[in-house]
Amino acid sequence: MLSKVTKSTGVIVAILAAAFFVIAAQRLRTYDQVPNRDVLLYGVVGHELLNGRQLYSDLWDHKPPLIYVSYAFAETLVGFGEQQLYLLAVVLACWTAAAIAWCGARVGAASAAWALSLWVLTWNSASLEGNQPNAELFMNALLITAFGVVVTASQLTRQRAVVFGALVALVTLFKPYGLIYALLPLVLLTDRQWMIKRNLLAIPVAIAAVWIPVVWYFVLTNRTAIFVETLWGFNRRYAGSTPLNLVGSVLLSLTPLAYIVLVPLIAIVAIVGWSQVRRGGLDPRPWRLLLAYIAITHVAVALPGRFFAHYYQLWLPPLIVGAAWSVTTFRRPVLLMVGSVCLLGLQIHDLRLDPDEWGRRANVLPESALEARHLGAELRRTAECEFGLNIGSEVGIYFYGHFRPAAGVFYQSHVDNSQLGGELLERIRHSDRYRPCFLTVGTQTTAGNEQLKRVVPELTSSLGLKRSENLSDPLFDVYLRRSESAMAIHHGAVESASLGDR
Repeated sequence: MLSKVTKSTGVIVAILAAAFFVIAAQRLRTYDQVPNRDVLLYGVVGHELLNGRQLYSDLWDHKPPLIYVSYAFAETLVGFGEQQLYLLAVVLACWTAAAIAWCGARVGAASAAWALSLWVLTWNSASLEGNQPNAELFMNALLITAFGVVVTASQLTRQRAVVFGALVALVTLFKPYGLIYALLPLVLLTDRQWMIKRNLLAIPVAIAAVWIPVVWYFVLTNRTAIFVETLWGFNRRYAGSTPLNLVGSVLLSLTPLAYIVLVPLIAIVAIVGWSQVRRGGLDPRPWRLLLAYIAITHVAVALPGRFFAHYYQLWLPPLIVGAAWSVTTFRRPVLLMVGSVCLLGLQIHDLRLDPDEWGRRANVLPESALEARHLGAELRRTAECEFGLNIGSEVGIYFYGHFRPAAGVFYQSHVDNSQLGGELLERIRHSDRYRPCFLTVGTQTTAGNEQLKRVVPELTSSLGLKRSENLSDPLFDVYLRRSESAMAIHHGAVESASLGDR
């Protein structure tokens, strides 16, 4: 018996190692992709944290702190740039793969192997923006681990409750609505063999133990007001009406491409569930936890009210575990085989796409995002300074040019829609203290924003900047210090001459 268990464990470890290798290779294919602007913003903020600037008061965005700290940590390991995005994506995908295999093994080694295979075929889907280290990739790793803590337990011990609560608390430090996952164990309240009700108290205690030091840190640094306004006030207004969001979440048309990968998994779980309910063959405890996980995830995807494609990544782990558990239902896993063939076809289609095409799919204004990469690199060759200033939402200029943002980083929509809009605008006006050597204005993202348009002539005058005809184009107006503007014109003339010689 022991040799059989050892053999099964060895097979799972071998498959896990192979899965890690494939995950690293998959992400290498899109190493040069321009990710969505949120990912670039996290990288730039993390870089600035390492340079001593403070979150929210100097660097404003409306996420909790852990996403920026994670990017800063990755930078300390591999440096600032695309390599940190690669590292985060691969490590998080491998972590999630291991946790999914653990949950799959709840019903046997075959289920664990299928779970790993399905994760490899789906995690980096272009339709889900899955290959990018968005907050959801971090959340998935934590949530499926937390699910494993409870689903593999024969009883909810105090130790497991503490670990579960701590993992959920870490999820909330990426996005606050992750708190609803703390409700997961309540689905087994009536299971007297599993549930020790007094141990439930350990979950909120663990969550509080994680959050109290975070809140206290902002209190001690005199940033309580902006911390509360950012994470509570702004996000509440950003999300809008919760009832309307929940109603809207049932409309597939909101993000239709996201369901390309999810539909085969949903179909397998639904068919297996229906079959087992009719036959009475389901092991009720794990399936009740899994269905609760899926239901909570549906609410979690809906709560922000925006329905971006990467939100739907949260569906993958619970659906994959449910699909993998279906091996215990039928003698031959025909459903899994058919679903896997469909997913393999989608994966091959995605991997054949050019990395720039992945970038276009990941961005609301795709050509502006790709041009920001090019412009950032061009400015690095032209403008020799530490600080720059972009008005708009093209964070890629900082990221790819390795410039530090003179006014912090935020989007033009934050100036429009936030009660902090006036303060953010003042940060732009007072960016002259950092003496940025260039100003770029994204014409697409500032269209219709009169506040930002009015501040441009003020800045060009106070900073001594002149419009560069050589670097400006329909997507960006570029202003340089006068000496550097002349250098840019000379650089363009030399480049044109060399092209003519060819």
